[in-house]
Amino acid sequence: MTIGSAIIRGESFRLSFGPESVFGTDPGTDYLETVFGVVQTGTMPDPDMEWEPIWALGSASARNFYTMYRGKKSLNGSIGDIWILDGAPALYLPIGTVATVGTDKALGGGSTLDGGTAIGATSAVLISATDYTTGDYIQIDTTTLAEVRKITNVVTNTLTLDFPLQYAHSTGATCNEVQSTYTHTISEASTLLSFTMQHEMFDSTNTSQLIRRYSGGKVGRASFAATEGEQLRVSLDDMMFCSYKADGGAGVATASLTYPTTQPMIFSYGALTLWGTEFARLKNFNIDLSNNLEPKYYLTDDATAYLPYELREGKREYRIRATIDITDSTLFDEMVKYGVNHGAAVDGLFKGFDMSMVFTRDTGDTITFTLPPSSATAAGDGQGCFIKSAPHNIVADAQVSVDLEIIARSMKVVVVDSNYMPWSC
Repeated sequence: MTIGSAIIRGESFRLSFGPESVFGTDPGTDYLETVFGVVQTGTMPDPDMEWEPIWALGSASARNFYTMYRGKKSLNGSIGDIWILDGAPALYLPIGTVATVGTDKALGGGSTLDGGTAIGATSAVLISATDYTTGDYIQIDTTTLAEVRKITNVVTNTLTLDFPLQYAHSTGATCNEVQSTYTHTISEASTLLSFTMQHEMFDSTNTSQLIRRYSGGKVGRASFAATEGEQLRVSLDDMMFCSYKADGGAGVATASLTYPTTQPMIFSYGALTLWGTEFARLKNFNIDLSNNLEPKYYLTDDATAYLPYELREGKREYRIRATIDITDSTLFDEMVKYGVNHGAAVDGLFKGFDMSMVFTRDTGDTITFTLPPSSATAAGDGQGCFIKSAPHNIVADAQVSVDLEIIARSMKVVVVDSNYMPWSC
């Protein structure tokens, strides 16, 4: 056997994702340019085949199976330990939707839509395109549907956009030219946004050897974490997809990736606030989010796919873990009061408490986790966080630490960033 000189290099890869305007519909190579922050390892969602052996038919087979039939396929993967540089890609995928607003540009364009736009549109027709300039940025809408796109061309009143629109917008929606700084508000949604992911592998001569593209993707589980002295990180612990193709398949081609140039969010610039009290001696924290995704294998007209028809979101669950060096009995008091510390309604529903975690970069950019999204109330659909455990143990260390476990009902994330990102993609 001849041993070749070129090998597949573990560190030589490209990994990116792109938005899907329609679940399971590949957006195409041009829109597969967004990266998952800094990624060094990952488990790709390559097919896991089920096989159905039959023992019941052939007498000559004795105790061996007589024949084998194909069963279901599943496409499950994960990407752990992603360093968050700008918060863009990995944060909204397991949570829901994102609304982006910019800072109005002085002397920039200001108009409204002349006709509605559909999900996936790459252009917008305005009542007037006066003062809109190629290379600048337009914000469409001002509500929870707000999104910002770069203008790549202007012809009369039609603007061409650099990325497909994630939302449909109505006639008359406000359109302003904007600039940095951008605020991205990530909110929960019953139906998660879907995405397509592409992985390309290279050998030691930098020659592409394998390209795989996975579509109809959703994130089932994720965790957001930080430890003292390290970077803010996110793990997409369970990603499910509904289809795949490789190499010579239609539309599978090398994608041009856009890499971030900003510095990571560092733990030392963070602050944890519980029930309005800031805790300075935080050693680590972790927010685990589970969407309890379930693949559905319905009857279809594709007799050979054996793949999930769709992915259905289950119950959403949050678990927070944090280690805090304590100076008094504050955490113990909160735990043993069993939620009464923040009031109980007549019907017995406890209010719980508010929690927030803020990370700041030296440029002033921030990522803020808020649980719940607004102030907790003692009513259904409004409660906040509850301490599950907070053991105050005897330890040999000079400083006593408490390992908190907290249950939360809901969350939102707000990212303020000086760089443009097609977030609503």
